[in-house]
Amino acid sequence: MSNFADNFVNLYGIVWLVNAVLPGMRAAGGGRIFVTSSTVGLVAPPMLPVYCTTKFAVEGYIESMAATYAPVGIHFSLVEPGPVGTPFGANAHAAAAAAPAELAGVAATFNKNSGDFMAAPQDAAECAKYHMRAITDAKPQLRYMTYEGLRWMVGAKYVDLTGTKTMDALATLTTPREESS
Repeated sequence: MSNFADNFVNLYGIVWLVNAVLPGMRAAGGGRIFVTSSTVGLVAPPMLPVYCTTKFAVEGYIESMAATYAPVGIHFSLVEPGPVGTPFGANAHAAAAAAPAELAGVAATFNKNSGDFMAAPQDAAECAKYHMRAITDAKPQLRYMTYEGLRWMVGAKYVDLTGTKTMDALATLTTPREESS
């Protein structure tokens, strides 16, 4: 139940907080809101469907709010980390390991292939630099993607209106790699 509650807060906690501060910003004639999302709000890797769903919802909510409120001087930004040196990666791998029997091969390959990203996570201080930019940039961006290692996968999605390139990129996480000799 706590997993459901955590994921529920990923979206609704943000909505509630924005609704609480927005009247003051409207009265002041401007303001800035930034939200920590995730690269999994842009491209959904396997084995994390509920978490990805909430992050996709956060992305849509903030993007819509940004478009709505920019004309009145209220700026919304998303900070989108990739893997950060926290227990999240180990928790995601444990969840994949508990997959149903028919997905055991997919989960094992996902754990192995995503280990490349998890082996070199950002530290929290590196990620915090992007939060500071979101707060201080003279012209705030909508998105601050903090992890270069996934830029190729995100880029594949956003030029691919059919989803084919997206699925090809995601397949790198679930397709066994050939061992080099």
